[in-house]
Amino acid sequence: MNLKPIVCFVIAFTLVSCKLLRLYEEEDIVLKTATTNFRLENNTPLVKVKINGIESNFLFDTGATGSCITDTTIIQNFHKQQFANIGIALGADGKRVKNKKFSAALQSELFDAKNKVMGVINLPVLSCQAKKTFSGILGMDIFFENNLGMHLDFSKNQLSNVGNDQIKNLLQQGNYHQVESKFKYKKIFIFLTIEDKKYRFHLDTGYNGSITIPYRNNQQFNNANKREILGASHMTISSVTTGKKISYEKMPLRFGGEKLSTIVNVSSSISAQNVGTAFMKGFDWIIDYHNQKVYVKRNANLIAEKFDRKISFAAQNNSGRLIVSAKDVLQNNYNIGDEIVAVQGQKVTAENICEMQTLLNSTENWNDLGLEVKPIQK
Repeated sequence: MNLKPIVCFVIAFTLVSCKLLRLYEEEDIVLKTATTNFRLENNTPLVKVKINGIESNFLFDTGATGSCITDTTIIQNFHKQQFANIGIALGADGKRVKNKKFSAALQSELFDAKNKVMGVINLPVLSCQAKKTFSGILGMDIFFENNLGMHLDFSKNQLSNVGNDQIKNLLQQGNYHQVESKFKYKKIFIFLTIEDKKYRFHLDTGYNGSITIPYRNNQQFNNANKREILGASHMTISSVTTGKKISYEKMPLRFGGEKLSTIVNVSSSISAQNVGTAFMKGFDWIIDYHNQKVYVKRNANLIAEKFDRKISFAAQNNSGRLIVSAKDVLQNNYNIGDEIVAVQGQKVTAENICEMQTLLNSTENWNDLGLEVKPIQK
């Protein structure tokens, strides 16, 4: 047996592992008892962070166990960084992506992190995607293992590191309820009761939706207020997923001493069971890492319980072709994969395809648009 390839692999793996270990040994994170403001953009919480002295917006993501950059252009001479090319990031779709590591100076009003180990994630890019709103992801690796808790205040859009005395003062102000929770591997789980059955959810501000449950064993609810979409997509750190999604509106649930109703999605392409910012923003949160407790207080923010609009079809720019990317199962006018070649008598071109996509995806009834469609070849 030729052992040389095996020996070479072991040596290479050991060298990379040692490099990664050195990066973590040099990491130094100092948390501050302080408050910072965040901005909600499309239910995405954005905070100001300085990385190597350059200010940028980062997504504050309670669902991420590690921090990373998603735009390497914010790092001067990025190619000259010392990398440990080992590591895996897991997307909400269950897919794994390579996640090389490097270190940078990371600062905000909440912390000062010298030689902070960061991952590098290349997020999927859609052809007609709007301008990037953030350059990195601020994960729970910064906040989790410390003696300070967190106050996530959606009433004021403020994020605070708080000590035990501050937590006690907040609780004494009243209206906070301790909720059943579980802390594991830098992840925070809460429990919601939906149609009298308890479910465990990962607390995930990186997900801008409400509640998502994987489609396992033909999961069905009694709620008749539902729509089934074929080709429905979700963007994760690893891919843009497509599959079947059943969306329920006015779904009754109990949480934090409140009886509520909201939107619940059951997806065939997502493996994570998450509660996102669209639901979370209806509460103010105290997360006590040290004692592994979660408290919530209902605020004045509305929690969406009905669909914004009735989507019959959706369109997407696919390599310069405007195709039908999703449809309600009750609709038969078009099939997924059909190409839309003209809208209101105007041909779809490279110059107007994104404009046409926006028009289609904001119009409920496509019958009014006089579409010229090329059926998919079967």
